[in-house]
Amino acid sequence: MTTPISTTEYVGPQKPFALSKKSPTRPKRLLASLFEFLVHIPSYFGRIGTRCVHLWVPLWRKSWTAETCSCIFAFLSLLGLIATLLAHQDKPLPKWPQLVSINSIVSLFSLLMRAGVGMALAEGISQSKWQWFRKARRLNDMERFDSASRGAWGSIMLLINLSPRRPYWIAALGAFVTVMASLTGFSSQQLVQFSDCLQPDRAAAVGVAKTNSYLRSGRRKGPITNDVFAPMAAGIEIGIIQPVEDRTSVLSHGCTTGNCTFPSTNGASFSSVGISYACEDVTSLVREIPTNETWSDRSTNTSGRAFWANLTSPVGYNSSEIGLLIGASPWLLATGSHDGSGMLSIVQMIFRRSAKDFSYTAINCSIFPSLNTYEVVIKNTVMEEKLLESIPIGYNLVPVVTDKANNEWDIPWKRATSYTLRNGIREVCNRQDTPGSSLGQVASANVDDSPMSPDLADVEKKLWYYPEDCIWSFGLAAASGTGEYLKGIFNKQQLYWNQAGAGNSGSIHLRKLFLESNMTMDTTNEFMGNLTTAMTAVVRAYGLNGSAEHVNGTMWYTTTCMQIRWPWIAFPAIMIGLSAIFLVLVQIESRGVESERLWKSSILATLFCDVENQEMDEAKPVGRHSMEDIAKSTSVSLEMNSQTLKLVAR
Repeated sequence: MTTPISTTEYVGPQKPFALSKKSPTRPKRLLASLFEFLVHIPSYFGRIGTRCVHLWVPLWRKSWTAETCSCIFAFLSLLGLIATLLAHQDKPLPKWPQLVSINSIVSLFSLLMRAGVGMALAEGISQSKWQWFRKARRLNDMERFDSASRGAWGSIMLLINLSPRRPYWIAALGAFVTVMASLTGFSSQQLVQFSDCLQPDRAAAVGVAKTNSYLRSGRRKGPITNDVFAPMAAGIEIGIIQPVEDRTSVLSHGCTTGNCTFPSTNGASFSSVGISYACEDVTSLVREIPTNETWSDRSTNTSGRAFWANLTSPVGYNSSEIGLLIGASPWLLATGSHDGSGMLSIVQMIFRRSAKDFSYTAINCSIFPSLNTYEVVIKNTVMEEKLLESIPIGYNLVPVVTDKANNEWDIPWKRATSYTLRNGIREVCNRQDTPGSSLGQVASANVDDSPMSPDLADVEKKLWYYPEDCIWSFGLAAASGTGEYLKGIFNKQQLYWNQAGAGNSGSIHLRKLFLESNMTMDTTNEFMGNLTTAMTAVVRAYGLNGSAEHVNGTMWYTTTCMQIRWPWIAFPAIMIGLSAIFLVLVQIESRGVESERLWKSSILATLFCDVENQEMDEAKPVGRHSMEDIAKSTSVSLEMNSQTLKLVAR
């Protein structure tokens, strides 16, 4: 049985086979065409380049095109230098690669400017040489002009030989500018000056403590009394005994460089609850009460009747609470303290300045919660604050105008403001008629006002709701502890004369107040200022719940910045300007010369130039000195025949 090599089975009518669509020759042709195109790309560009060269070379060589372009190039380099300096003026050094500095960039632009004007100067001086020999001139002038076209030294020599008998003024201008060009590097290095400067660090978190409310106190002692908050007690002692000027570490954070600024409006950076004071001379309120006792002073042989001095109370105070009496003879200073209307404490004092001086002075000082507005800056690691405004915070009248006071009895001092400082920007506090999120209730009488009495029968029975950062308050527990501590320091305290009136004895607090008999109204104000400033620092640092709010600022770090000394930019600008003027003058001077006879600095023109001089033909010098001697004694001029290039002896 034989097996067929192939079999065919009928499967019905079929579509004709389309060879042209699936033929592998078409992709090959496309690849071949693409390859051929890529191979010929260099030749295409070569042809284009050749045509451009044929078009531009004649134009470049024609007349003064190249020199004009070089001046324009120098001017553009100057603009580039100015743009670079403007971009980096008063800014830190750019973070460029280590091998590249701003000085190297300035030097590069200086080199480009010098190269630009150098071509115009060299070609212009060289062309002036040929113009100079239109008339009979000494042959050695040829060397002077040629040296001047090469650099600064030759230009200096050309200027030295300038005289009214040798008036090559245009060439002298070119020589002068050439000397200027040699100093471009020096002048450009004077442009940039480096100095320390401050730059902002936007990533740093900087803040100064502030607070809208102070409620901190010690342990509870009674229904409405608390012990003093320990940091407040420490602050009071520090404020009296050893006042601290620098509170940077207490009230600020994050300013690691020691230089920070804070946004402000008209100098005001932020507001905060604080403690303030007010002192007044109340000597006129002292009432003398004579006694049956007498006194005598053997040293002065004087005597008199002793008396008690009783400080009568100002209107509104209960005299029984004052308890301040001072004897004329035994005490030099006595103080009393009590809670007054709207005050944390009232400190009253009567003092005599010496044991033999029986005249006395009485001063009344009130200490109260306040709304303080500050200007702040941190310089050289020290925070500098300026108190711009201090407004008393009056009695909280919410319990008076509504029976829905909730915990308002625990906050006896409250004030709302129509404006507040948010990040240093003064913004309006939008009040609402109804409660809402982040809103607090305030009596109408407490808005931008400080009522000093809780018994206001005619107060408006109206509540407003203000944003929490527009409400300022001081708590009862904090006030009771602070007031009791101040009473312990000042209430019914005396300072005594020592024997024979030499010195005094008593508490350290009164001795700091009396200042060894130097106590005055001014020193009392300073004493109270130090005390309340220290207390305010505690209020701001511990705030509402032991952590204060903060006003955010910007930290500045010291770095190296570039200062541009712009007067020095005049040097390259004048140099380029004079170069352009020189080029224009040279063009005017050679305006009648054919373009092909503008030889400029071409060495070929010198090589092809004949010198028609019998003495030179006979001597045929080969030594330098011989050539110089003959050149000094020979006058030649350029033959005016346009068909020849010859210097003819005259």
